[in-house]
Amino acid sequence: MAPDIVPILAAIALLSAFIVAARAYWAWEAIGRASDEMLELGVKIEESRGSLRNSFAWFRGKLAETNAGVERSLWSLARFDESSARWEDELRARRAGIEDFRVRYVGRAGHGLRRARQTIRVVKSLIELRRTFLG
Repeated sequence: MAPDIVPILAAIALLSAFIVAARAYWAWEAIGRASDEMLELGVKIEESRGSLRNSFAWFRGKLAETNAGVERSLWSLARFDESSARWEDELRARRAGIEDFRVRYVGRAGHGLRRARQTIRVVKSLIELRRTFLG
């Protein structure tokens, strides 16, 4: 019986060796494909690295332009604040002058009314005197 087992064991060993060799070949192919894909990925990363540098450079340029625009706007606002403060002072001075004129005008008008009332009283008293004397 022993001699009949040897060819079976040899066949099993040969089949096992074939399976191991086939698996090793498939593993080798898979590793090769993975290596190629990793190389392609590395090339893409290198290419995108350059485009990222360009993108960052473009972004820095836009940021500098925006920063300059903001600084100009702040400068304009500061100048406007100074001008508006000056205009406000000028308007206050004009308003004070107008208020003084109004007070004087109303005072004159009030004085004129007092004078007119006084004149009317004098005329009334003259009319009464005339009636009393001329009867």
